[in-house]
Amino acid sequence: MSVRQVSVTLLYFCPHHKKTPDLTTLEDKTMHMRFTRLMTAAALLAGLLGTTAAANGDEIDGHRIYEDNCAGCHDGGRGPQRGSDDWTQRLEAGQQTLYTHAIEGIGGMPARGGNKSLSDDEVKAAVDDLVAPTKDK
Repeated sequence: MSVRQVSVTLLYFCPHHKKTPDLTTLEDKTMHMRFTRLMTAAALLAGLLGTTAAANGDEIDGHRIYEDNCAGCHDGGRGPQRGSDDWTQRLEAGQQTLYTHAIEGIGGMPARGGNKSLSDDEVKAAVDDLVAPTKDK
């Protein structure tokens, strides 16, 4: 289950999902604090489960990793878009260069897309998924 799926599921069951909490009341402050802690724990658990699967030798799902960690920027207009011609020149520099930039970070992109728990192989799988549409052109 992805972090996004866990978040949506938990948000649905949150008692405040249909109204904006009034953070001036002690009850709402307490509920908001508990929910925030629960969401943080769920996100950490989802990340840990994904990392554990890869560590156990299970097949790495590059598309899932891309969706959970990279799509926010690369589908959201802050990074080169998936499938765009912007990747052609980058691909000419070589796949290993793309891996290195994704692992170490470059320009405005943080190392490992901002998720330090991703292994090198998981980052490489996400990169492969990101550039696949451009390679297929």
